[in-house]
Amino acid sequence: MTNYRNGGAFMKYGVRKPNVKKSIKARTTGKVKRQVKKAVNPFYGKKGMGIVNDPKKAAYNAVYNRTTVGVSDIAKGLTAANGNPAASSSTNAPQKKEYSTNTYSVCGILMIVLGVFLALIGILLLFAVPVGGLIAIVGGVACVIIGRKYRKIAKERRANE
Repeated sequence: MTNYRNGGAFMKYGVRKPNVKKSIKARTTGKVKRQVKKAVNPFYGKKGMGIVNDPKKAAYNAVYNRTTVGVSDIAKGLTAANGNPAASSSTNAPQKKEYSTNTYSVCGILMIVLGVFLALIGILLLFAVPVGGLIAIVGGVACVIIGRKYRKIAKERRANE
């Protein structure tokens, strides 16, 4: 019989009381210990395994994490409000990452090579496994088309520079 926080009688909401001892323990749990647990239990550390191992505790934790806030969360919110843009990524709009001309060129070449390779394998598979061969040929053609688009982008960027 498991006893969850507060004996399961009341659900906590609001600000969590900080516990320095637990915070230090969580940060110093060794990598070796996690590796041993993963070697023993193949589901250890995988996302979503909490509900498989203990559904009642997983449901409690899901509600608890949505209804409470930690002191560190509040501190992050305050530093973001004071004008430190690096403190909170939620207040910043997502920015599109710009790639260099060389990156587009290299990606284009690799995609074209991959496409040709897939198409050749598809032709060979066409005789043994027709469906697999067709899928490989279609995938190869798609890769060549994507690669050509990348090369076109790189060419346009070079012309603009």
